[in-house]
Amino acid sequence: MRQDVADTRIVAATAAPITFTSIDHEGEPTTPTGTVTVAVVDSQGDAVTAGAVSTTGNVSTSTLPIASTSSVDRLTATWTDDGTEVATTVHDVVGGVYATTTHIRDIVGVLDNATKWDATDVKRVRNEIEYIIEMVTCRAFVPRFDVAHLDGTGSECLSLPHPDLRSVVWAKYHNGSAWVPVTGTVSEIQPDNAGTASFLSGSTWPTAPLRIGYRHGRDRPPADLVAAAAKFVKYRLASVKSGIPDRAISIQGTELGNITIATPGLGPWTSGVPDVDSIINHYRWKRPVLA
Repeated sequence: MRQDVADTRIVAATAAPITFTSIDHEGEPTTPTGTVTVAVVDSQGDAVTAGAVSTTGNVSTSTLPIASTSSVDRLTATWTDDGTEVATTVHDVVGGVYATTTHIRDIVGVLDNATKWDATDVKRVRNEIEYIIEMVTCRAFVPRFDVAHLDGTGSECLSLPHPDLRSVVWAKYHNGSAWVPVTGTVSEIQPDNAGTASFLSGSTWPTAPLRIGYRHGRDRPPADLVAAAAKFVKYRLASVKSGIPDRAISIQGTELGNITIATPGLGPWTSGVPDVDSIINHYRWKRPVLA
C-alpha cells in the first residue's frame, strides 16, 4: 500500500527541517567526506524548494519553506556527498497530529513531569502511536497522502486501499513502455467514504498497472480516540514494571487459576490496555463485501 515508511511527518504549511545522518560501511554515524547537498521532489517527481544544507558533525540539515509543505503530499529527499548520492529520506506532509504534547499531558496528568518526560519523548511516542493506530484500523484520522499501486479494472470505479477518500491528486498507468497520465480528469473524482475512486464523466480506468496519488483521512480524530491515543502514549512512556515477563501471555495461580493477559498483537489487543483497545477496535475499517 505504501511505497516507503516515512522518516518524518511534517504538518502542512509549516517551515520544517529535514535531516540526514552520514554513516560508514557498518551503518554507524560518521562525518561526511565532502559537501552535502539535497534535492527534494514531490510525489509526482516534481522539484520542491529546499534550503541550503548545513552540516554539524555527522548530521546534515535543510529546511523546507512553507511553500514546499503547503499541500498534503509525500516528499522524497535525495542527499549527496560531493556529488555522489548517498541516501534518500521520505517525508510525509500531513494535515495535523492527533494531539499536541500539552493536550496529551492534560489528558494524562502522569506525564506532567516535563523533566522526566520531555516534549521530544512525548512527540516521538505520539508519532509511533499514530502509526500503530493507522496500521491497526487501516485508516487515517487526519489528512494523509498515499500512493497506491494497483491493477486497472477497465470500469469507472476503482477501490483504493484506504477509506475516507478526500481527492485523487494524480493517476498514471503503464502503457508497456512508460508511465503516462490516465485519460480523464482526476478532479471529476468525488470524495468517497468507502475509498472508491469513480469517474463521473464516463471515463474508465485502464486495464493496466496503475499508480495513483491520493489524499485520504478524516479532518480530525474523534475525541474518544484522542483520549485513547494519549493513554496509549502514557502507557508506553510511564508504565510501571509489573513483574510479569514480557514474553508472558498468561499467568497461573493456585487461587485464581489460569488468566490470559491482554497482550499487544494477540487477538484484539493493540496496546494491551483494555479501555484503549476497545476504542481503537471501534474505528477499525472493514471494507464492505458485495454479494
